[in-house]
Amino acid sequence: MVESGMRKSKVSVHALLSVHPERSAAESKGENKSSLPFDKLRASGAWERGRLQSKVVVVFLALLISTTSFANVAEPAARQIVQDLVDGKYDAVFATFNEGMKKFLPIAKLRELMEPQRQTQGPAKSIDLDSARPAAGHFAYLVRWSRGHDGYSVELFFCGDKVCGTLSHLVDPVDEPIARRVAQDLVDGKYAAVIARFDENMKKFLPREAIASVCDPMRNAQGPAVLVNLNDIAQGEYRFHIGWTHGPKAEASVEVHDGKVAGLKLSPAAPDQLTKYDHFQNKTKLRPPFHGTWTAHNADRDEKNHHFALAIQRFAVDWVMIGENGKMFRTDGSTNADYYGYGQDALAPATGKVVMVVDGIPDNQLPTETENRVFVAGNHVVIDLGQKEFALFMHLIPGSIRVKVGDRVQPGQVIGKIGNSGNSSAPHLHFQLSDGPYIWRDPSIPAQFSDVLENGKRVPRSWPVTETKLAPVESK
Repeated sequence: MVESGMRKSKVSVHALLSVHPERSAAESKGENKSSLPFDKLRASGAWERGRLQSKVVVVFLALLISTTSFANVAEPAARQIVQDLVDGKYDAVFATFNEGMKKFLPIAKLRELMEPQRQTQGPAKSIDLDSARPAAGHFAYLVRWSRGHDGYSVELFFCGDKVCGTLSHLVDPVDEPIARRVAQDLVDGKYAAVIARFDENMKKFLPREAIASVCDPMRNAQGPAVLVNLNDIAQGEYRFHIGWTHGPKAEASVEVHDGKVAGLKLSPAAPDQLTKYDHFQNKTKLRPPFHGTWTAHNADRDEKNHHFALAIQRFAVDWVMIGENGKMFRTDGSTNADYYGYGQDALAPATGKVVMVVDGIPDNQLPTETENRVFVAGNHVVIDLGQKEFALFMHLIPGSIRVKVGDRVQPGQVIGKIGNSGNSSAPHLHFQLSDGPYIWRDPSIPAQFSDVLENGKRVPRSWPVTETKLAPVESK
């Protein structure tokens, strides 16, 4: 615990730096900190610009960014991308995207996100480099518009020489550069520069030695920092993700008001949403969601599996039926009906209640139609299995779904027919468990099946990986 006069800065057992003088003063007067609104815990009263909340315009990150090999990208090239973006040259911006970004953010979507800002606040008055860490492929810029009071923070992430991620927020054009600079100086060990931006309370409250005692061990063990990106904004508090050279990420929060730092926090990042269920075992006893023997695709628990990098489908499996010819189709695979799995029954894996049904999305017609980026899940059903476990069935044939919202289902009951609707290049069943009903929001959890045939052998529990052949015992 760091002391300064009558005030106390609380440093937790995890060696976190968290300093907010006005909050501590309120506590010393016996006020309940948890009941006080954030903007009342400072001498200056409510922040006049408290209306400005974090507005994420685009969020798409390479989730394995810390382990990716980046090429050095020239800053002028990154700046030109931002210039083209605010000038409405979307074709030029799109041409710099890698394939993942092109699929995630097509030109039409890019235009839809940017045009309201350009029309109401443009043209851009200036584009200033906020930070650059070329070794990490990261550049951040602050755009000031000709009209309006909001600034526009744009961050670019490069994989090689292509853009593989962007982050953007509406920000206060005065306070945001200060907050970002303080966060960077903090993790770079430039404590005198940090203190120089403190308000009077912070200067009295937090000496350099106190900052160093908390930050230096983290920097020495994990540094240097390779990435500092703005993650969120809430009423003057700017929250940054810190990527270290070694070990887990950290979070830095910088509270800025009237151009001065009024609060500061550095701590290890919260448990990663991506990995929170890596050692989880589902409580529901599951049977396979099909008859017969099916083969798992896209089920490896490493970077080879595109599911694994996204929390919302980390443990999803694409199930396909393989014929005696060793293929998924009988002849040339040019039609849906040629696939062995097309039209097969999708079965409830356990007792549950249907909580979501989406139908009416046409199957992709091979060979020309291979995806639907608008209705990604296609026709799908979600079943609440209880204990915060939900079963999701995707890409079903339109009109084949036999259940409706509110129905109670039993293990082995037919849900619908396996098809090729949504973001699907061939007939298959995308099956997963999640901790909630929404594929776009809720993290997936492992789906381990009980008393099944795994690669022809009866096992009490199976957690399939790619090429695992799974069948219910009834198939033996």
